[in-house]
Amino acid sequence: MSKVLVVGAGPTGLVLANELARRDVPLRLIDQAPAPSPHSRAFGIQPGSLLALGDAFGDALADELIAAGHQVRAIVAHLDDRPALEIPFEVEGRYPFLLLLPQADTERILRDRLTQAGVAVEWGCALERLAQDGDEVRCTAGGVESLHAWVAGCDGAHSTVRHQLQVAFDGHPYVGDFMLADVEVEWPFSPDAVHVFSNERGTVAAFPFRDRRCRFFVVKREPVAEDAPLDEAGFAADARSSAARPRSAAGAGSRASASTTASPRPGSGAACSCSATPRTSTAPSVARA
Repeated sequence: MSKVLVVGAGPTGLVLANELARRDVPLRLIDQAPAPSPHSRAFGIQPGSLLALGDAFGDALADELIAAGHQVRAIVAHLDDRPALEIPFEVEGRYPFLLLLPQADTERILRDRLTQAGVAVEWGCALERLAQDGDEVRCTAGGVESLHAWVAGCDGAHSTVRHQLQVAFDGHPYVGDFMLADVEVEWPFSPDAVHVFSNERGTVAAFPFRDRRCRFFVVKREPVAEDAPLDEAGFAADARSSAARPRSAAGAGSRASASTTASPRPGSGAACSCSATPRTSTAPSVARA
């Protein structure tokens, strides 16, 4: 019998599983997804998280994450026709930066470490039921019943574990419409900073990854219908208008007037650009948070 059943093989479940394996606690790690997600999803790792991972697993893990990711040390705001404003991250300590690393890469690194400890993720295995049975928990997952001393719910906001236990998910949603994509971009702006462009039509934020990749968020001032169709040309126009500066400010050598091109990353699920024109057929989409 595995002493602990960990439900959910995202970053939380993988860190917990690695910690249990490090302490020689028998465990089972399941996830209802058929395979690891290739999408970037969450991508920011804070300095405190790197310190905590280093304390738990040694500096080698933090060093591997840093080697795979991209460090940013400032936010640069481009507001209408005003000069760009750079706001440095004034973070003290061993990791004075925000590490940008697609979640798929973070999970891969954590899975590799777990594999070295002899633990594999059981993909396509969904938790169906759980119930207290004396000092143990009786679980049905993937159609198979098992007993465990502990069950850890690491399965996200729509947690089956939480629903089975009838535990409320307290808090308040951040309601808003936005469009996003991972793109490959060519532009003259510093890759060591997050760039935010804003005017009366909307806001575009660009978070740089490695190898000219960026995550773009586009927020328009007017609401977007939840079922609104969106093609690449229309989306590029929305992004461009939200990032554009007035013509009077776009003189020779202006950072905001520089030519930019971008291509959606395969599997990104959406496509967008900041002063950019997508070059592939990946369909963009509207996301509602």
